[in-house]
Amino acid sequence: MREDIDKYMTRLDDTNWKDFITSIGSLKKQLSNKLPLGYVLRKARMVMADYSFPLDDELGSIIDSYRLMSDYMLRGFQDNSRAELYRKLNLRLYRRLSDVELHVRKQFDPVISSFVPREVINCDLDSLRNNLELFVSDLAMLTLEPEGNVVERRNALYERRYNIMSNAFNQILCSGQWSNEHAIDVANLILSPIIETTDALSLCAAVMMSSLLSPDPVKVLLLLRVYREASDDRLRQRALIGWVFALDNGDFSLFPDINEHVKLLMKDGNFREELVELQMQVVFCMSAEQDTQTIERDVMPNIIKNQNLEVTRFGIREKEDNPMDDILHADSSDKKIEELEQSMRKMAEMQKRGADIYFGGFSKMKRFGFFFTLSNWFTPFYMQHPGLRHLPQEIRDTKFMSNLLSTMPFCDSDKYSFALAMSSVFPQLPDNIKEMLGNNASMVVPGMDSVLNTSAFYRRQYLQDLYRFFRINDSSKAFNNPFDSDDSNRMFLNNPAFHGEMHDGAVKVVGFLLKRKRYAAAKTMLDNYFDENHLDDNLLAAQIALKSGDYHMAEKFFAKAFEIEERGDKSLKGYALASFHCAHYAKAAALYHLLAEVFPDKHQYKMNEAIALINDGKEGKAVNILYELYYNDQENIDVRRVLAWGLLCMKQAEKASRLYEAILASGNDVAVDHLNAGYCYWFMGQGKIAAKHFVYFVSIKKEEAKKAKTHLQENILSDKFKEDASLLDRYDISSIDRLIMSGVG
Repeated sequence: MREDIDKYMTRLDDTNWKDFITSIGSLKKQLSNKLPLGYVLRKARMVMADYSFPLDDELGSIIDSYRLMSDYMLRGFQDNSRAELYRKLNLRLYRRLSDVELHVRKQFDPVISSFVPREVINCDLDSLRNNLELFVSDLAMLTLEPEGNVVERRNALYERRYNIMSNAFNQILCSGQWSNEHAIDVANLILSPIIETTDALSLCAAVMMSSLLSPDPVKVLLLLRVYREASDDRLRQRALIGWVFALDNGDFSLFPDINEHVKLLMKDGNFREELVELQMQVVFCMSAEQDTQTIERDVMPNIIKNQNLEVTRFGIREKEDNPMDDILHADSSDKKIEELEQSMRKMAEMQKRGADIYFGGFSKMKRFGFFFTLSNWFTPFYMQHPGLRHLPQEIRDTKFMSNLLSTMPFCDSDKYSFALAMSSVFPQLPDNIKEMLGNNASMVVPGMDSVLNTSAFYRRQYLQDLYRFFRINDSSKAFNNPFDSDDSNRMFLNNPAFHGEMHDGAVKVVGFLLKRKRYAAAKTMLDNYFDENHLDDNLLAAQIALKSGDYHMAEKFFAKAFEIEERGDKSLKGYALASFHCAHYAKAAALYHLLAEVFPDKHQYKMNEAIALINDGKEGKAVNILYELYYNDQENIDVRRVLAWGLLCMKQAEKASRLYEAILASGNDVAVDHLNAGYCYWFMGQGKIAAKHFVYFVSIKKEEAKKAKTHLQENILSDKFKEDASLLDRYDISSIDRLIMSGVG
């Protein structure tokens, strides 16, 4: 697009440019929705005229080509290539509108305008390639330089390379729609074995971020090619994340080439597994704040409590302390060490599973000036980075810092944060700590040595870098956020491009989301892949419905699963539970009876059958089952509890009261036991004793609510009496008596 259109007089200014962008977005949506091209072109001309925005040569060419095609058709001429021409004109208009949109944003959006390079020297591809190749050769030639010149010369080379790459990053970032030829040249540069891998990784990130700023199908295809052809696994994984996120940023239904490439990839089982793992890793990133809270709540208190311990290169040991403690508290040292080691193991296990355990700490260390440069967020860590030039040499020479590159499970931006923080605190450290850092040859987190330098680890590192940028950097608002936590359903596997072959993988992710309690996201994904004849699909749909409180839908899905499984026990348990919650007590009793036959050793199923029978008004049959369970296991509190309730429902309050008194005396009582004991004495005409039990019930509920920090109903007893109205009706408890008794609590 002509970049000199600024000279034209337009009606665009700081007050209305967003409206213009909205109008352009609406035109693009109309194209994606397959509205007639002629209609969209007329609307486009109207939008441009409303804002006095000039029609450039490309827009004019599209309009002229469409007019000729339309005229040719109206005059009755046949053209076998008309359909293809129509499709290409759609694509051209979509891409041109995208360029217009980006151009206006670069002019008026203060965030994006700050990315636009002020210098454009040495940014053409040939110059960039030559400079990056020259850096590699010049660096190699340093070995021939006199020793006194090496450091200064090396610093100068890295400084020049850094300036070139920063400029190139921003040039790519702010670029519009690319031609296929340009994309091929960029891909060849990224895949070149002659340039530094660090530079290839940065360029790959720039292409992705450009696509998150303004969707471009050609850039998606470029990243797909890099993913397929890269020999370096770090680059390959970065390209995978890049094209997946870029694909999820736009509506590419007009570009079938992308879907064809994706469908081809999905024939590979290893690729499908990588997609599944990537989706799970994205979820772990989105849970970083939650995991941080877990660490602060469950892990850090033990570490703080045992702050008289220190970590050395020889392990965890206790600092010198009062010798009398060894006599008075002989086992305290072992307990403290055990508690600390348990806390450390828990953090290691969380990290091994994929949790971002360092987000909480390092998120507060991104205010260094280093991070004011956008490209630094996506640059792999290297000690020679000019942003670290003020790092004292004694830090650079320590084994500890060198291990950051190879053994510490930090993402790259956290490594930079750590190095920058060390530069300010290192001079104040005690000599013994400096010595420890200098001698420490291994900093591998326990259990992480098998994870480092794997494809999964490279993905995790890059995802964490991206997550930090999108969560912390204010500039990130200019981009489409692939971790948008406001949209709980935001999962890239929901993209139609992945449907079909990814069914089994998506089902696996749904199960993972359920375990992470992301029920809305799980439902959306399952809806996109649901197969009504697939057992796992129905079981998962039923579980989601249960978690959502939609018991009727849960019962429906469990019933279907039960049918598919040919009366298998996998679905039977859920079917019985859902039927009970739907108040289909007769069905629930029959299903639990079947479960009891399949699993005769599990008495819980017989007890559940009895509960269902009680609710179905068949207390006598239920009590017979419960008496059998009671005689076989008289110490089972739960059996006593249900039997007592059954007897109470049968208007045998005296027998029930004896069971409730035994439960209360056991010390294993719960709040509802006091409520039901109160019912017994109330129905027996012993109102004062009943009132004491009701008061105690209310006090327990209040204490539970206080501990859980939850809201409690205004009048607990009144609500409970309403819930148990049918029971109170059996014993002819009047409404006035209920009101009076509810007042005791």
